[in-house]
Amino acid sequence: MRSAAPEANLQELYFGQSRFARVKGAASPVLVSRAGYTGEDGFEISISPADTVSVTETLLETAGPERLQFAGLGARDSLRLEAGMCLYGHDLDDTTTPVEGALGWIVGKDRRSPASDADKFHGADVVSPS
Repeated sequence: MRSAAPEANLQELYFGQSRFARVKGAASPVLVSRAGYTGEDGFEISISPADTVSVTETLLETAGPERLQFAGLGARDSLRLEAGMCLYGHDLDDTTTPVEGALGWIVGKDRRSPASDADKFHGADVVSPS
């Protein structure tokens, strides 16, 4: 990971964006991503294995149980199913196209019908215009 990271203002981190940030309890910066994988607005924090326990304990102590709680995979799966989100290896795999997985909505219109071969992405030939 990087050796230095700026202070991050999470209110300026929009969906789909990520950045490295310093977190109390971590020896190295963590990667904070604005996510909505379960259909909820939230964040994912990628932590170095050596820092996992200290960062987790610090976050739990700082936020308190009113603002931060653990959620198991069952809760994650219930939320993602309600939101219509797919799970790779379960709902999707490398034999499923985005269209077959009902994910055509996440393929940008400019990518569905590329103007030239140079604008194509891997698998563009099987993503039909909608």
